[in-house]
Amino acid sequence: MVLIGTATAEVNPFTRIAFIQKAFPTEVQAAIDAGWDVNEIDPRFGETALINSIRVKRLDITRLLIEADADLDYHPPRKTSFPAALLLASYKGNVEAARLLLDAGADIEIRTETSGYTPLLYAAMNYHTDVVQVLLDHGADPTVRTYKDAPRYERKYRRANMSARDFAVKYKFRDMVDLIDVALFAWNGQPKRGCLHVEDKRFSDLAVRHFGDRERWREIWELNDMKKGQSIMTGDCFLLPEK
Repeated sequence: MVLIGTATAEVNPFTRIAFIQKAFPTEVQAAIDAGWDVNEIDPRFGETALINSIRVKRLDITRLLIEADADLDYHPPRKTSFPAALLLASYKGNVEAARLLLDAGADIEIRTETSGYTPLLYAAMNYHTDVVQVLLDHGADPTVRTYKDAPRYERKYRRANMSARDFAVKYKFRDMVDLIDVALFAWNGQPKRGCLHVEDKRFSDLAVRHFGDRERWREIWELNDMKKGQSIMTGDCFLLPEK
């Protein structure tokens, strides 16, 4: 018989991290078929089985829980817990779990309560470029920032009022800067462009970063109607040809 967990009753074992880490998918499916409420909350940590399945990287169980209508955007009540499944997946760089959640309709702009991190901000801060790409492909807002009045520890490490691009620049994630720059131009309804970094000296550097091909500098040059002898500076942005 499936156990229904409450703050005072015993919780279903499949809600617990230790059980989910070792459980067979057939066991979890049997519990679901027997009537287990997949959204019941582990009273010790305030988390659901979906959040725990992502924590222990059990993608097979994550998929079963999503198919069983798990609450994708549930916020645990404790401030020490991750507020939602997509935030946890983004923080940990679990790109497959993030993709599953997004395809199922998880809130892409869900935020942490105190600091205002979104999945994109978490992924950018932790250099999970593949997760950043998936989030941007699903329409994440590249202009969003952490809260200005974030807790003192966030302000201490200068993480308050930060955008995804700010994090990429702060921690020198240069490939991520390029990725976010392209998304920012598209978000603002502008053509695809790439910007010069401090280490760039010529268009061939831009071509290598965006196309992996040094020789495509000529296409960038011609597309931007550049003239011989025209100077370029750090921070200049240029139209990019199609791949």
